[in-house]
Amino acid sequence: NKIQSGLAGRAEDEVKWGETGIDFLFLDESHYYKKIPFVTQLGNVRNIPNDMSQRALGLMAKIEGMNEKHPGRAIVPATGTAISNSMAEVWVNMRMTQPELLREKGWDTFDGWARTFGQVVGKMETNPTGLGFKMRERFQEFVNVPELATAFRQTADIVTPEMVNTLPGRDLHRFCWLMDEEIGELGPEWNWLVRHSSPAVDP
Repeated sequence: NKIQSGLAGRAEDEVKWGETGIDFLFLDESHYYKKIPFVTQLGNVRNIPNDMSQRALGLMAKIEGMNEKHPGRAIVPATGTAISNSMAEVWVNMRMTQPELLREKGWDTFDGWARTFGQVVGKMETNPTGLGFKMRERFQEFVNVPELATAFRQTADIVTPEMVNTLPGRDLHRFCWLMDEEIGELGPEWNWLVRHSSPAVDP
């Protein structure tokens, strides 16, 4: 299938991901990784993506591997267009950051999530010849929005245009710098910050 063929064909001399020791990703421009493959019985319904990209497939393989060691703490995706083309992108983002919640609620399959939060709407559209009409089904309306918003916001930090235009930068970039002893096995030089870390640490 597509997933197996996408993971095949690796060179023997490549460095394997598991050998790098990386256990967390901060992924900027994460919208480039939306085309994650998934199985669905809604393949004929419009607005449900049915394609995949090699980069998205590779990312999910890495996330699932890291989640085995640190469930739900594998990745922080950052993007200005988390949801732009399809309602299914909400589930894709949740699959990246909330795999445990999806399994707990029975939303780990796309169809299970779609039955809970989406509605398929039928609409008459002109056929390709332009001489007649045909009923088309589209996945285009959310239901149970409060429950979805509550779940999604557990890991989402949403910034609106109004916030960008009115709040200072310190409120838009709310990163918390960890204490050196909280870094774990990484050396203190990885947690070095000008005028905040010990002068004895050489970055």
